[in-house]
Amino acid sequence: MFGNKKQIRTYRDIKKPKPGEILIVPRDNRLNETGPFVNSAKTLPDWFKNVDKKSGSIRSCSGTLDFLQLGITVPMWTNAYFTPNLNLGAQWEVQMYQIAYAESFSNEPFPYHSVGKCPMTDMRGIEKSAFPKLVNPWCFMTAPGWSSIVLPPLFEPNKDWQTVASIVHTDFYHNLNLVLNITAENAFTIKVGTPMMHIIPFKRNQDIDKMNIEDEYLYRFITARGFGETGVIPKTTTGRSYKAYQRKIDDDVLAAESSKTTFLKRIKNGKS
Repeated sequence: MFGNKKQIRTYRDIKKPKPGEILIVPRDNRLNETGPFVNSAKTLPDWFKNVDKKSGSIRSCSGTLDFLQLGITVPMWTNAYFTPNLNLGAQWEVQMYQIAYAESFSNEPFPYHSVGKCPMTDMRGIEKSAFPKLVNPWCFMTAPGWSSIVLPPLFEPNKDWQTVASIVHTDFYHNLNLVLNITAENAFTIKVGTPMMHIIPFKRNQDIDKMNIEDEYLYRFITARGFGETGVIPKTTTGRSYKAYQRKIDDDVLAAESSKTTFLKRIKNGKS
């Protein structure tokens, strides 16, 4: 059937992602032109770059900068046109510009009753309207034990729609479809390249399952400290020292994990 054995492809041909990696496969290679990208200092959005760097601005906030550089972003893969159709039970008709020779973009909506009355549906422009589910033309795979948090682009909200947040176990389920909560009343368009999904892979077994609440007398010892047992947080700006101490902690943790791994290997090999 195949003249060349190399033409035969199976699931085993997939290069399995390592911890901290995410494997992305497009339905069509032409999608890669405006496809997902790793969030980093090089991909910071223009609105952020245009903010003044003066002290106290969002540009000097390490918390914001770290968040914007976390995980990956999935932009809209085509131009999508949304039109309300009350004759179809408050449905949203979705027309998407298709890639030539590949009619592959589709909408598989969830009906309103799949969610029902909740704070999210209180924001609806059209009462009891359906939730469009745009089938994602990429598959996502993470290492065993790693899942993915799907968030809306929180710093780039839109008045017409919001991406519905979720957690998907992408180590064994690789479809991250785009579900939208529509807040508009009238027709609108989402243009290709618009940030739609902020995806953050995480290790499942490291989730918090216990919370301890201490007495108030400890507050005064913690509120102004943090950079080590005796480290006092600077009163002016924390940016430089904050990042420096982060690197120190990360290096210490990495060294401890490396030492532990080496010790376990020595035990396994009967050398200790």
